[in-house]
Amino acid sequence: MEPHASLCNVPILHDNETLYSWCAMSHALNAGTNAVATSIALFGSPSAALLHDFPSHLNILVSRFGCALPDARHLALRHTLVGYFLPLHARPASEEFLSTVCAGALPSIKMRLGITASRVGGYHPLKSCRECIRSDQEDNGVAYWRIEHQWPSAMVCLNHQRPLTMAWDPITPVHRREWAMPGNCPTASLIEVPVLGDIQLARLLQLAQFSQCLALSDPAAFEPRSLAQTYQARLRTLGLATVRGNLKLKRLLEVARGRYGGIDAVPGFESLRAIGPDWPGLVGTLSRRAPRPGHPLKHLLMIAMLFDSWEEFLTAYSTASDRDRGPPNVATPQRDVSVEENLYQLVVNEHCSITEAASRLHICTTTGTQIARRLGIAFTPRPKRIHHNRLQDIRRLLLCGMPVAVVAARTFVSVGSVNRILAADEHLAEVRRVRIFLAKRKDARKNFCDWMRTFPGLQVNQLRKIPGNPYMWLYRHDRQWLQQSIPSLWTLPMPTTGETAAS
Repeated sequence: MEPHASLCNVPILHDNETLYSWCAMSHALNAGTNAVATSIALFGSPSAALLHDFPSHLNILVSRFGCALPDARHLALRHTLVGYFLPLHARPASEEFLSTVCAGALPSIKMRLGITASRVGGYHPLKSCRECIRSDQEDNGVAYWRIEHQWPSAMVCLNHQRPLTMAWDPITPVHRREWAMPGNCPTASLIEVPVLGDIQLARLLQLAQFSQCLALSDPAAFEPRSLAQTYQARLRTLGLATVRGNLKLKRLLEVARGRYGGIDAVPGFESLRAIGPDWPGLVGTLSRRAPRPGHPLKHLLMIAMLFDSWEEFLTAYSTASDRDRGPPNVATPQRDVSVEENLYQLVVNEHCSITEAASRLHICTTTGTQIARRLGIAFTPRPKRIHHNRLQDIRRLLLCGMPVAVVAARTFVSVGSVNRILAADEHLAEVRRVRIFLAKRKDARKNFCDWMRTFPGLQVNQLRKIPGNPYMWLYRHDRQWLQQSIPSLWTLPMPTTGETAAS
């Protein structure tokens, strides 16, 4: 018997339906009782069908049910989250991702896509719109997961202009053994995205629209250098950067906070709290001459902050792309050779410097020197020197407790340079650590006293339940002050269960 003979009935795949949703429909139509068995019948894998964000083994699925499905490449790009991430990746890497998820599994796909290092998070909760569910049930009797709701940067429904509902499931996709459908998520906690007002809704609608436009773009649609030049030009036009490309920090922070204030409270956007004080570092990372990889959410936040429409962004990107197009002799060599071989050819045979060779190969100089060392190419390293006055500014800002990325942006050096200065001066690092601790302790003490004035006579177990109170931090780091300053807290009756406030 064929591996898929047990699945006699398969549904129609809607244009905007996730592949995971189609698999769940197939399971229901065939009265399946074992989700793992259905996954094996569909993909030849016990968990591939249950991975709602990045399913794999797509070639096997198409070979078994090709009459009801498009080709594997279209499935990956238009019915999974793969299509959301690949437009910002280089063409060779994009094609490798596609071929791998079609042919088999890629357990490290989130790491390879840079998700785990982005501070955005790799958990992608299933999301749905209550109005869409109601409409689907009236028209078809059953609702399905829409792909445009699943983008990490989409928190509202574009069709109904209302917040989405997130299904926070304690079970990870790879361990899931049952299907979750809109309106029927047995183990999940349903949380509607909080929207504070019309302005915040408008911001989230714009992000959702831009997310849809990005996901519908082809793989490798946006070349990193051209994208960085697009940001640089727009920052200068808006007065957020100087002609030389230096960021105007105060103005930039005002614009960023004014545009995204309050959105960091939306579940899934918690990463904005981490980059909130570090917007100069984020903008610098994405718009530098040798840009670093960034999560699509970060790029979309930049684009939505700088441009009013996707069409305006595309026009600006097209201009930067045309300007960045090099002469024919700079094009990729015709033969398929590695970066190491190219660099060896340029440095040894054509007598280029490491810096020039790295520039022509579109890699940073640090990477070029690492490759040269690995290949045994002799070169004279050029030590980085920071002017004495700038070094003093860096030390002063570090001693003030300012974040490293902000110090780097204000003094126009790299984050790595600031970290090297800290690592080379133990006294500076220790004084900085102490000052940061003292400032945090001062704020915690003040906030705690404010809490006690607001809630007089409150017991410890009641105080600890109030979100945002600094009691536990003070208990761990400043217990003596708690005992001396507020002795009444330690004499009130303690709860009989759970951890006590003092031992």
